[in-house]
Amino acid sequence: MAVIRYLLWTGDKAVHDSTGQVLHSVLDEQRAEELIRSDGEELIERGRQQGLAQGLSRGRAKGILRILTQPRTRPAHHRAAPR
Repeated sequence: MAVIRYLLWTGDKAVHDSTGQVLHSVLDEQRAEELIRSDGEELIERGRQQGLAQGLSRGRAKGILRILTQPRTRPAHHRAAPR
């Protein structure tokens, strides 16, 4: 099963098709489809989580950059009083 999952996670379409054929030859149709579908759903979730993490990192980086590049102003209590 580890080899099948590895092939499904890392292979291209031809590898996926071949792996599916192998699964169908050793498992009944329903079980093969369930296995392929559950691995596909896991990959989608993993991709979603990675995308979320990247988005959060980029958002934080933009926020820090905005803070570091905005003009500095002095608080009102540090400003010189008009004469």
